[in-house]
Amino acid sequence: RLLTGAHGGAGEMVAFDHVRGVDSAWGFGHRAVELAREARAAGTLPAESVLRSMAPADIQGKDVFAAAALGDPGARRITDEIGGSLA
Repeated sequence: RLLTGAHGGAGEMVAFDHVRGVDSAWGFGHRAVELAREARAAGTLPAESVLRSMAPADIQGKDVFAAAALGDPGARRITDEIGGSLA
């Protein structure tokens, strides 16, 4: 049985807010969305990246990871950055 805290959290660690490159306990899917939206807004996604053609509000973590698995260069760059945080 999952136990939650007073604010609905389930064991989140605020300490992650202070780890450079991690910045929160939201998880990798959320971080992938943030990075994809930032890259799209900055215009740094490669022209062939599927993420470039998506509306920012429509990008989900599963889209980024699926695109990376198919070799999308923009999505791979994002998952590489997330992997560095994990390492």
